[in-house]
Amino acid sequence: MENSSVNSHVEPLSEQLEQLERMQLHKENFENFVKSIVEKEDNNSILITREKYQQIVSYLDGTISNPDPAKKHYFRKQQYKLQEENGKTVLYRQFSKRENTVNLQVAVVDDFFEILYQLHSIQRGHIGINKIESQIAHRYYGIPRAIIATFIKFCPICNLKSIQMGQDRVKPIRSEDFLARFQIDLVDMRHRPCEYYGKIYKWIAHVMDHFTKFNVLWALVNKCADDNGKEFKNVLMLSLIESWDGNCKIIHGRPRHPQSQGLVEQGNGTLERMIASMMTQFNTNN
Repeated sequence: MENSSVNSHVEPLSEQLEQLERMQLHKENFENFVKSIVEKEDNNSILITREKYQQIVSYLDGTISNPDPAKKHYFRKQQYKLQEENGKTVLYRQFSKRENTVNLQVAVVDDFFEILYQLHSIQRGHIGINKIESQIAHRYYGIPRAIIATFIKFCPICNLKSIQMGQDRVKPIRSEDFLARFQIDLVDMRHRPCEYYGKIYKWIAHVMDHFTKFNVLWALVNKCADDNGKEFKNVLMLSLIESWDGNCKIIHGRPRHPQSQGLVEQGNGTLERMIASMMTQFNTNN
C-alpha cells in the first residue's frame, strides 16, 4: 500500500518536471534569438529594452537629470503615457483607431516570453501566428510579428503539429450554398481511445460543409462507416436520400485514397494534431 501511494504522487511530479523542462528549453531558445536581434537593432528600433523603458518613464515623469529637449519632445510626440496600476508606474502608448483612442501597454524585451507564453500556451491553447498576433495587437505595443513567429517556431507543443505538405495540386470542387455539398468521414482513434461515463469511444464522426467549412463532430463507440464502406450504402442511407425527395446524391471517393476527400481529410489531420497538443499540454489521456 505504501508503494502504491508513493507511485501515485511520483507520476504527477514527473509530468510537472517534464512540462517545466519543456518550458525552460523553449524560453532559453527564444531568449537567445531575441538577444541576437536586440544586439543588431539601433536606438530607433520598435523593440523596447528595460533601459530604454526606464529612460522614457524618467523623461515623462520629469525625474531625469539634464534632460535632452529633443528626446523629451520625441517621446511626447510618440504619444507615450504613464498610468498608475497597483502602486506601479506603467508605460502605455496611445493610438487613434478610427474614432476611438486606444492605450496599449508597452512590452519590454525581457517580458516577451512571459507575455507570449501566457497568451499562446496557457490561455489560447497553442493558437497560430495570425490569431496570437491579433490578441497581441489589442493588448501590447512593441512585439513584432517576427518575434511571435519565432516563439511559435520554438514551441515544443506546436512542433507536434507541424507536418510536411508535398502533395500535387488537385482540381478544386466548388459549392454555391450551405449544405449543397458536405463530406463525411471517420477519424480512427483506436490508438488513443477515450473513456467517458463507462463507455470507451474509439471513433470520431466528422461532417464538414464544403461551402462554409462548418464542422460537426461527435464521438462513437463503434465504427459505423468507413471510407467508401458498405455502411454508406446501406438501407438507412438509402432511406435518408428518399426522405429528401431524391435531391440528395452520394458520391463515393476512391477507397484508401484520401486525396479524393481532401477537405475533410485535412480537417481530420488538424483535429488529431489539436487533440495531441491539448493532451500533452494538460497531461491527460482523455
